[in-house]
Amino acid sequence: MVDVTALGARVASSAVAPLVRKLLPDPGQVPDDRQALLLALTATRVEDDAAIDYLVRLRSRSALPVRTELARGWRNFDTERYAQEIIAHLDPDGLYFPVADTAELAALRGLGGRPRVQVAGVMRAEELTEGLPPGRLTHLWLNAELPDTDVSWLSHFPRLRVLRVNPRLPRVRNVPDGVEITA
Repeated sequence: MVDVTALGARVASSAVAPLVRKLLPDPGQVPDDRQALLLALTATRVEDDAAIDYLVRLRSRSALPVRTELARGWRNFDTERYAQEIIAHLDPDGLYFPVADTAELAALRGLGGRPRVQVAGVMRAEELTEGLPPGRLTHLWLNAELPDTDVSWLSHFPRLRVLRVNPRLPRVRNVPDGVEITA
């Protein structure tokens, strides 16, 4: 078996992508969650949509670090295909699904939304209220700078209970009642 630690997470060249995929062990033969995480880290950085076929074999893992890495990896692939083949199958329990742009937001909405969403890219309040299904969202993590610190628009999400805010961002204001702010 190839030491996936040695492969690292630096697979930028598409010329080496097929070679890296061939060197990675079968995820079904790796019972250890740490080893599965290293496989996910490596394969999500193979900037070739053919890597999605490999990642499909990791999507049923229950370990949160593996699911987190798979959720984070979608910006390296075709958004729609990755959403259908990976994101749609990840257990949402405790997992924040990151969205960096409106295409990812739309793909996540097309899957019915998720209870926990991490906004990793700059988006306007209108884009978020249109892109996030109101009845599903319970936890929102604003990790990117907002054009406006007024978050009264969060009242569109009746089930929202936790707002996680990057501590380096300006303090948000007009947080709806019942929403706990964490850093």
